[in-house]
Amino acid sequence: MRFLENDSREHEDHLVNRSVAELVSITEYIEEDDPGSAERLTSNIFGQAVSLSVMPRRGKPGRLAGTREIYILPWPYFVVYRVIRNEVHILHIRHTARKWPPRP
Repeated sequence: MRFLENDSREHEDHLVNRSVAELVSITEYIEEDDPGSAERLTSNIFGQAVSLSVMPRRGKPGRLAGTREIYILPWPYFVVYRVIRNEVHILHIRHTARKWPPRP
């Protein structure tokens, strides 16, 4: 599993990228009001993302071509990812209230 900004080869080995930055931002925002919830949410998101390595196609087909989405219940977040040669590439972690996909 890789947390990726996109799936091009030049970025493939970069673990610090947009999806990780999104997770950090989400965690920091929630942590301001409730550190315990932030820790549980982060752990749940990470656990769900890691579990995709076992069942990579379990998420529903995504709204962007070639992607899949998995919801992080009971929280209002979802993970956008791609499966390339049985490898999971995490592209985004989004709140369900935010517009997705973004318009150019």
